[in-house]
Amino acid sequence: MLFKKNLRNALNNLLRAPGYFITIVLTLGITLGALSSIFNLNYLLSFEPLPYPDQSRLVISNWRHTDDGKLKFANAQNYPGLREMANSAELFEQHTFIKYGEEILQNDPSKSKLKAAYTGPEFMQLLAAEYALGRGFQDTERKDSHNPVAVISYDFWQDFYAGSQDVLGQTLEIQGTKFSVIGVTSPQFVEPQLMSVDNKTQVWMPWDFNPVSEKDDTDWGLFFIDIFMVAKLQADQSPKQAELVLSNAINAKFRAENAGVAYFESRKIDVTLEKFETVILGDTRSQTLLMLAGMIILLLIAAVNVTNLVLARAANNHRKFSIQAALGANKRHIFSAILAEIGLVMTAAAVFSVVITLIANNLLVSFAQNHIPRVAELHLNVATVVFSFAVAWLLAFAFATITTQQIKYRALAGAIQTSGKGSGLQISRSLRTTLMASQVALSALLVTCNAYVLSKALDNIQRPLGFESEQVAYVSMELGGVDLQTREQWMSLVQDLKDKIATHPSVAEVSIGSNAPMARTKNMEWTIAVTTEQGGGDRISPGVALIDEQYVPLIGLPMHQGRNFTAEDVANRQKVAIINRTMAEQIDPSGNVLDRPVYLPRQKDPYIIVGIVEDMQVPAQENSPRFYIPSISAASFMVKYKPNNRVSVLEYNQLAEQVHSQVYLYDAYDMTSIHDQKLALDRIFAWISASLGVLSILLAAIGLYGMFSYSVTLRKFELGVRMAIGAAPNRIISLLLKDAMTPLLSGIVIALLGLVGIYYYLSNHSTYFVELDIVSVLLSLLVIVSTSVLSAIYASSPLIRNRVIYSLRGSD
Repeated sequence: MLFKKNLRNALNNLLRAPGYFITIVLTLGITLGALSSIFNLNYLLSFEPLPYPDQSRLVISNWRHTDDGKLKFANAQNYPGLREMANSAELFEQHTFIKYGEEILQNDPSKSKLKAAYTGPEFMQLLAAEYALGRGFQDTERKDSHNPVAVISYDFWQDFYAGSQDVLGQTLEIQGTKFSVIGVTSPQFVEPQLMSVDNKTQVWMPWDFNPVSEKDDTDWGLFFIDIFMVAKLQADQSPKQAELVLSNAINAKFRAENAGVAYFESRKIDVTLEKFETVILGDTRSQTLLMLAGMIILLLIAAVNVTNLVLARAANNHRKFSIQAALGANKRHIFSAILAEIGLVMTAAAVFSVVITLIANNLLVSFAQNHIPRVAELHLNVATVVFSFAVAWLLAFAFATITTQQIKYRALAGAIQTSGKGSGLQISRSLRTTLMASQVALSALLVTCNAYVLSKALDNIQRPLGFESEQVAYVSMELGGVDLQTREQWMSLVQDLKDKIATHPSVAEVSIGSNAPMARTKNMEWTIAVTTEQGGGDRISPGVALIDEQYVPLIGLPMHQGRNFTAEDVANRQKVAIINRTMAEQIDPSGNVLDRPVYLPRQKDPYIIVGIVEDMQVPAQENSPRFYIPSISAASFMVKYKPNNRVSVLEYNQLAEQVHSQVYLYDAYDMTSIHDQKLALDRIFAWISASLGVLSILLAAIGLYGMFSYSVTLRKFELGVRMAIGAAPNRIISLLLKDAMTPLLSGIVIALLGLVGIYYYLSNHSTYFVELDIVSVLLSLLVIVSTSVLSAIYASSPLIRNRVIYSLRGSD
């Protein structure tokens, strides 16, 4: 009954103090909303199960290659190996294979490029997929059934077919095969992000139609990074046990099939069966938990500021509390009144925070779903709403408790007798010290962490690529429908395509290159095993690119040593090679390897190194060895456009058709846009860290200003006397800073200890490589100290500007 009355009184009081109400609601509503949004994301990633039955038993295969205990490949499997693993069918309740890739829709006039997957009916069964139209794969689409049908995604149905109900039975022509559409996945279907976060399959086709050559399908010495086995383990089957069985079987078969191949003599393959959840999430949980920690610190900084506001309001209401005490109210009654008022404010802040969370969720879904796994599933859940209100009410209780503890109940009744003179509510020195130390520690901690993240993001954004990306594009042509009898015919067709592209008025230069220097994901060069001696020597696995003499100068790749290929090298397919510095240093730490031989498997004549180029600094990709061979066999090109010019997809197809009616564009993308895509996450981190850093500094400045203002108010008469006897303004400011020295230093020490703890945690419990960045620490501490000094100056300026008499009059 009393609390209800207090609520009514509190509501009336708040209506008369809209500034106080709005300030707290905005301050804590925004910060609590940001925290709740990240809590919502962490809840999704850590507690909400994947939307598949028996998710803990769903696994995907991976092969880890080591030579003499040294890691060679983290993920590379082959087709005969998949079949060998499938022979251990007793380990699995269900299993199938899947290959991810991109295909051209040949019966589309614009030759659309699709995200495709080849798999068996078990895949959709494992996921319990539902369909908006039609059905999924069944027994009629099992391996060796050769039934040309396809299932398409809901988004592809909407985008390509405009949601037509007549889509079933429509034809998709891919790789020369006409597939009949038999099903459309439900809009609620969530594809597991097994290949990459941004890989969203548009069409699924039976495994039988996987376009693999006979050699690739049977050779135990070739490996691919886009093929997997997916399975559901038997209910009583341990993943570790299954991995051991499969590793033994694969290694036995691998050694038997590659007997006598020197390159594989010390090769060991460890088969891993990683849970879907592990593959999909990766190290994302660590990242989002760090984000959550940052948001908690930001909320605490805001809470310290609000504590000052609540205490200031209590000071203004001190006379009212005195009247209540004189009329018989005890300390519990006063606590109830304070709690009612701040409880209403925090409830409004919680409601506002839920709105902020909804907005933040929509922003994450719109901008982060290609960078953070499972974000497309993000929704406001009950747990997040409960969290928002629980935190708000917990803060309300804390504010009420702190405020009540500062009220000296026994002095309240006496305040009436003295008309309140000299008996206003005063914050204890210990509380002021604690609040200021907390403000400094939290701000320094958050600013330092954000400064570190910002500096690393900016380093990546500003790092030169090592080659020219402006006005440069990669263009790949599809020649699958062309009947070529000899290698010479193929080479002639490729040369004709190059010459035709060069005739376009927007094109400045063209070169032949099997690979772009920077691809959409990781560069997908053909990787081959090479040695520095025939049958032995150092074993290296470089990415191989087939290029002509114009490739290196067109992309502006600096030559470190030696020479570029000549036209004669390319035309005659001379046994010469260009390598990058990483490969050169792997051959010889000195890097001086010109004229040294490099042997390819099963070849007697070596390639002679004639040139060494600088490494390319591709974002999110470590430097790896690269091996360039002179050849015009690849139907892909590097194209340099004239300034402010481009060639459209339609124009490329028109150029290709002039060379041969069965040739069309397979892929085209410019290096600048790919660079921007690769830096997208760094730019997001840069904006977030910069925003959080500025916000935390701003909140710290407001809080410190409030503390110094209160200190000036308490010492107004004393400072006035000092000024009357000649104290300069600098002396007044130094007195305030001296008073704040203990909490300031305490806060800095606490922040440093916190940073050491974060560094230790990340170094030992995360895949992040974290280095000590003394510059970020010192700059952040300098910012906090400067903020403190400026806050003291600003807080004391009214006292210094006014005449001394006003300070002496204000002693009461």
